[in-house]
Amino acid sequence: MPVSVVVGGQFGSEGKGKVALEMVRRDRTVAAAIRVGGTNSGHTAIGTDGQTYALRQLPAASIDRSVRVILPPGSYIDVAIFSGEVRWLGFGPHQVAVSPMARIITAEHKAWEREADLNRAIGSTQSGTGAAVMAMTQGKP
Repeated sequence: MPVSVVVGGQFGSEGKGKVALEMVRRDRTVAAAIRVGGTNSGHTAIGTDGQTYALRQLPAASIDRSVRVILPPGSYIDVAIFSGEVRWLGFGPHQVAVSPMARIITAEHKAWEREADLNRAIGSTQSGTGAAVMAMTQGKP
């Protein structure tokens, strides 16, 4: 079974999501859109309906709604953002899969980033993703 993978080497802002969306639109055999990461970055794409979709949790290719969305191990999930985007795009439970090994971004992760003033210090989006990654590397929830 052929597999297409879009990989970037600049840590974002390369257009990976738009490339994946175009692949979904051109090749109707694409079965899944997979996104690893957290909500510290956004994915903006234009739907066939002309609407602009700005997503933070789901991959840009998901706006096509013909693919299964997979958030694998290595994903950092903000439950409120995730559930809001799933509702917004109208996905049912059979269309979205989240690995049990994905990590949850908690209110504590967000608070730690705010209190550490990471926005000013390093330009953090204060999404809690960085603190969740740090906690994971230290064996904490």
